[in-house]
Amino acid sequence: MALNHNISAGGMLIAVSTQLEADAPVRVNFQMPPGDATQHIIEGRVLRIEENRDDPEGIWPYRVAVVFDEVDQELVPLSRKLPTASAL
Repeated sequence: MALNHNISAGGMLIAVSTQLEADAPVRVNFQMPPGDATQHIIEGRVLRIEENRDDPEGIWPYRVAVVFDEVDQELVPLSRKLPTASAL
């Protein structure tokens, strides 16, 4: 389980509860926009992981940058319509 911070056609920044290793393979499953019935399932890898300074002892203590294995062209127009999230 993760909390999305931002997304593009090539990757996403998420807050997670479990520390992951850099370069670890991941598969993300999400809906966009939130509540939409369409499930996006994309494979990628952990580009970097860092402590979430805004929630170091909360339920989302890490931020993970995920780079997708392939650019998802379906996400290009969708990601442009999303509001910008505040920093985690």
